[in-house]
Amino acid sequence: MNPDDPESVERAASVIRQYPDMFGFVLRTAIFSSWVELTDFDAVELKYRAFLDSALRDFRTNPDEYLLSIDPAYQSFNVQLKDDSASMDSGEQQIRIAIYMFWIGLDPVRRRHDILESEFRRILDDSLRTLRDDPTGFGSECR
Repeated sequence: MNPDDPESVERAASVIRQYPDMFGFVLRTAIFSSWVELTDFDAVELKYRAFLDSALRDFRTNPDEYLLSIDPAYQSFNVQLKDDSASMDSGEQQIRIAIYMFWIGLDPVRRRHDILESEFRRILDDSLRTLRDDPTGFGSECR
């Protein structure tokens, strides 16, 4: 997908319109999997805040390299990636893909890093608050 290609932008925007909470679901599912594994809210919060900071920083720094880092074909040919995306679990990989898809789907006028970051941080904050308040209910959302 190319952010400068109107057809790619329309496809991504269409996915966002069809599944408005897709990104939240991807993030909540990854968080819940970590919660089940770690059973430590603080560890889960620390992990995903650090991960999201890293993913957004990588995207902001070099979107083209970021796109390559989420491409499985590229990863299989380049074992010396600068970041640790090759060792990411599938949930983290899906979050990275969601960030790129959301970026592509933003109206070009609104396509700014601060908008991308604020939306994902809002989703993360809401997800962590829900997990802290009601872990059982949070888990039922992710199944």
